[in-house]
Amino acid sequence: MSVMLFSIRIFPVFILTPLLAVSGVPTKVLILWVLGLSVVMVSGLPTPLVEIDPSFFNLIGLAINELMIGVAFAFGLFTMFGAFHFGGRIIDVQMGFGVATVIDPATKNQAPLMGTFLNMLAVIVFISAGGLNLLIEGIAFSMTQMPIGSSIWQLDMSAIVAQFGAMFIFSVMIVAPAMIAILLLDVGIGVMARTMPQVNVFIISLPVKIFLGLFMLASSLKYLTPLLRNFFHSTFSYMEAVVSG
Repeated sequence: MSVMLFSIRIFPVFILTPLLAVSGVPTKVLILWVLGLSVVMVSGLPTPLVEIDPSFFNLIGLAINELMIGVAFAFGLFTMFGAFHFGGRIIDVQMGFGVATVIDPATKNQAPLMGTFLNMLAVIVFISAGGLNLLIEGIAFSMTQMPIGSSIWQLDMSAIVAQFGAMFIFSVMIVAPAMIAILLLDVGIGVMARTMPQVNVFIISLPVKIFLGLFMLASSLKYLTPLLRNFFHSTFSYMEAVVSG
């Protein structure tokens, strides 16, 4: 019973976030991965045993409680990848890709072009940097801090609000060079439109915006290492704070 309840807790971490969905892992494999990880952690971690009332309504309440704890824990990952997604959306609108969409492999829905690219890039960087190992350590830490049967009210709600605000801050920081460059280009195009009204500035500016945006974004990627390090660190700090209360 403890294994099933703990699997409900960690289920949102791997299902509701694009961490493994981007790689196209089948749903059955994800479910087996979650169950196997739950068995290992429940049987291997020195957590206090909690007597569980096997009544139907009590099990439903515990399942909902564990699910909400898992959603709060997964919220850190969701905002981390959401920052890349939102930042890409900003660039899409500025470059003229606002009407262009692709199919997001995580949600199977339409998503912005650059947002999907940056989101997939974030997943690659996260896994290659050993983020998956740190995530499993964070899940184990949540098990020791909030054993099965813990109340959802032990969660630190202020950490959730702070992480939500950090998502928008980091999303702007990720695309700031390209965003500022395109903004300056818009100012120049506006001046050109006023001084040379006979020139069709819109047709000229569209390919220039696309080239400048892609160039600045590609040029700034190699300088994003300190920012990504701070962002990943803040995400794991959130996971630690939210379950520590």
